[in-house]
Amino acid sequence: MDGKSHDELHKWLHPHMALIESLQEAENDYAANKIISELKSSFEIYNQHFQ
Repeated sequence: MDGKSHDELHKWLHPHMALIESLQEAENDYAANKIISELKSSFEIYNQHFQ
């Protein structure tokens, strides 16, 4: 992948990876479930822009 597509992927990927790191550090189930919800939303955004 090159050019604009590559750049756009990284715009999505960096925040997504940050969510994964946050999930590893979640202090309780409530916090983990909130992050999981954000991860699901992130995947929906990914699926809208990349196939």
